[in-house]
Amino acid sequence: MKKIYDFIRVYPKIIKPELCRYVIQETKCKSQKLIAETNAGVNKSSRNCFNYLITGNSKLYDLDKEIFNSYEKVLNNYINDYPEIYQPGINMQDTGYLLLEYNKGQYYKKHVDGYSRQRLLTSSILLSNE
Repeated sequence: MKKIYDFIRVYPKIIKPELCRYVIQETKCKSQKLIAETNAGVNKSSRNCFNYLITGNSKLYDLDKEIFNSYEKVLNNYINDYPEIYQPGINMQDTGYLLLEYNKGQYYKKHVDGYSRQRLLTSSILLSNE
């Protein structure tokens, strides 16, 4: 039986460096910096970082679309690598993008993505050292 770690895959260079820098620049200029929340609201012992909303922000619509276009190719590769997790009837909806910012003293804590009424089948993290 496969374990969760069997489904972790690294795909380098999903987004070109120029686009990555543009995402950071545009998002920080056109989106409000918010304290990241959990299902229960702000809880820094569970989630200690800031986020900027990309999906749903009308000023960043074109940027959201560009991220999706870059990411879609990699998602198709993932589906080909792990066809057993995509079965008929599974919702393949893209739930959107956030830019997360971790500053000194902030941290990432392992967690399940989604909320109580909707668990995500797959979740992705695009990392940048910018």
